[in-house]
Amino acid sequence: MGCDYYIITELHIYYNNQVYYSTIELSREKCYFTDIDCDSDEEGYEEKIEKYKEYILTPKMAPIIIYINDNFTKLLFETKYKELINTELSINNKKWLDIVKIEKVETRHERS
Repeated sequence: MGCDYYIITELHIYYNNQVYYSTIELSREKCYFTDIDCDSDEEGYEEKIEKYKEYILTPKMAPIIIYINDNFTKLLFETKYKELINTELSINNKKWLDIVKIEKVETRHERS
């Protein structure tokens, strides 16, 4: 079953001296564009659609720092994410000492 766009929540793991970061997908929600208050024959319809999509595809959750300065920012984050992060570190041949910070981030992407 298709959808119009996805809301993806993931962890971004930033490593020392690298622009590259690892991602761990936590959730992916299929979403649909809902009714738009205009008719396709209205003047400026395309612009209204583009503004609507831009608004919908803008993340609503601010990034949350869950790990920085060699520590989790809350005990709950350690309990919830430590095993997932350990697995990702193992896959990428990294260690906890290589991590600068970890953020929980929401991204939104229109289905291609």
